[in-house]
Amino acid sequence: MSCFRMPTIGLAVLAACASLAVVHPSASATECSFPLPPRDLAVTTRVHQVGVSLGVSDKVMLAGFETGWVESHMNNLDCGDRDSLGVFQQRPSMGWGTAEQIRDVSYAATMFFTVARDNEARNPGYTADQIAQATQRSAFPDRYREAEAYARQLLAEARDHVSTGKVYDNIRRPDGSWQGRGIADGGSISQQSVAGAPNGDMHLLTVSRGSVYHNIRRADGTWQGARVADNGGTVRETAATVTPSGELHLFTLAGGNVFHNVRRADGGWQGANLADSGGTVSKLSATTTPNGDVHLLTLAGGNVFHNVRFATGDWQGARVADGGGTVSGISATTNIATGDVHLFTLTGGRVFHNIRFATGDWQGPNVADGGGSVTQIAAGATPNGEVHLLTLSAGRTFHNLRRADGTWQGANLTDNGTSAFQLAATGMPNGELHVETIA
Repeated sequence: MSCFRMPTIGLAVLAACASLAVVHPSASATECSFPLPPRDLAVTTRVHQVGVSLGVSDKVMLAGFETGWVESHMNNLDCGDRDSLGVFQQRPSMGWGTAEQIRDVSYAATMFFTVARDNEARNPGYTADQIAQATQRSAFPDRYREAEAYARQLLAEARDHVSTGKVYDNIRRPDGSWQGRGIADGGSISQQSVAGAPNGDMHLLTVSRGSVYHNIRRADGTWQGARVADNGGTVRETAATVTPSGELHLFTLAGGNVFHNVRRADGGWQGANLADSGGTVSKLSATTTPNGDVHLLTLAGGNVFHNVRFATGDWQGARVADGGGTVSGISATTNIATGDVHLFTLTGGRVFHNIRFATGDWQGPNVADGGGSVTQIAAGATPNGEVHLLTLSAGRTFHNLRRADGTWQGANLTDNGTSAFQLAATGMPNGELHVETIA
């Protein structure tokens, strides 16, 4: 909770707030300077990005922007009332996290949206400002409602400003050591997917300004160079997988619909066809089983749907794989040794693991990461039967693996904690795991 308020509300109060000393857990007291600076676009964009990755409703997203404006004018402050810090003025003493964590915008936004979403679920009739108040417990609840108009402007700006970065490739060797990340694409990339091929090539699909580019890292480590695969200009996300015959199956998400294209082993493209015309898909993932079937997982309305394109080219039709209604992220991979499809889902910052056995039966979801702060997931499998889970939390990438016997190794930090906002992974025939991050 903070003193910060809308600029149209008395300057006397602002002056009083400005005089408050802030006690930091590990620093001397400081004071906030007033007036606060205008919104930080990097902060608003990251908050929006986290909300999207968590699949929050429009109402919860608006609550986040109302809160961010009232509390900090959407700035990542290192000062505030008592021990309040960051964009949402969260307090370590109230259990929001450490001072360092709260100053990480990704972490702070994840914590806010997780609590806000729970408040929405318990109170479905609440307005955005009421959700903000239930989350923040402010002494001045009316300020969130008063901030709505400007919060909507900030939200629209953040929505239009797509975060971009460079793609980095890191390799986990079969002995468990990491090569260290290097640049795979130095462009302005907003999303990417990756797929390993039987011949040792790795296919990297990137999205930049709505167009899709295809690159290949050959088995010898050299790169082909990015080439246009879809220049429609409206693509938001991609998913990719390679069949045993060497065909690359590319799925693109545009306008809530999913399109399917095939790059033949000779390098020619089939051309995109509609694979899901529901218009509500928000996330997608794809994987291939040893028999040549391509499995497409889609997320719509918090539910996960599973479809199969058989090796014959026929489609099974989408069926519910997770109808909980609260899923915000998905990633699937195949255990080549067994033919089982492993599905990971993200709900409320926690990761769940499910298995579709080669028989077609589902095991049922179990918690794979209960930390509560995960914002992105990716999965890949290696020929030894290990399934690798990559998670993004507060901009940091963690790696876990499920051994062939079903036991878990435990999550470890990769990339030395360098910040990222999106990740992808794929296993390779030689036992290497490639992890791609955008930062």
